[in-house]
Amino acid sequence: MASVRMTNDLRSNIQNRAIQAFDTARPRPAPSTWLTDRMRDAIINSEPYKALQRLWETRDQHTFVSFGGYPKPLEREAVTYVSVSSVNGFNQSNQVASSTLVFEFAPQINVYRAARWGYPEIRFEELPANFIQDLATPCYELCQDIKTHDANKNEYHRKISSLLDQCGTVKQLLLAWPAAESFIPSEHMNRMYTKVNRKQRAQEIKEEVNFDDSFVNEIVLTAKLVGG
Repeated sequence: MASVRMTNDLRSNIQNRAIQAFDTARPRPAPSTWLTDRMRDAIINSEPYKALQRLWETRDQHTFVSFGGYPKPLEREAVTYVSVSSVNGFNQSNQVASSTLVFEFAPQINVYRAARWGYPEIRFEELPANFIQDLATPCYELCQDIKTHDANKNEYHRKISSLLDQCGTVKQLLLAWPAAESFIPSEHMNRMYTKVNRKQRAQEIKEEVNFDDSFVNEIVLTAKLVGG
């Protein structure tokens, strides 16, 4: 069995594969269909949304140059993702604990704004009161689930990273953590299980560099004779 050294590239490769496995086994919590549908209704019924929609619908009715002209016209765009933020973490308390949830809408939702970069942001506290009452608890619980998930993922990452840093060879890693074999690239596993014939390998090295030992040996022998 050959000794396969743990390079930084190999460590990074194994780490990335392990993280992909975590994401597959434990996907990040996401809003339920019910919560997403209710949030869509809440957004399109909010006063900020309706005010901007009215401005967009009446944009052609205002053409003047006084006071610098009509404010920069809004644009309507269909978006898939909308960011919903809450200054108190969706728990309806007076404490400041800002939290943000991203909702994915299918079909897309029309939004009205001047800026067209980043996710459109909605302030949870500016939604209609009846929707706030319905959505506060599930949004808060989702935030807590996401925090727990992220903490677990960070701890998983930390433990694997620490182990990889302490292992100098693939064999050491497998002895400490046998399940790591599923994250090690096949070419490295094959190298480790290849029986090493040292005499054969020495001959291969000579051939690779075209090493002419007869010529070199002649020089060595001559140097010894001349030097006494």
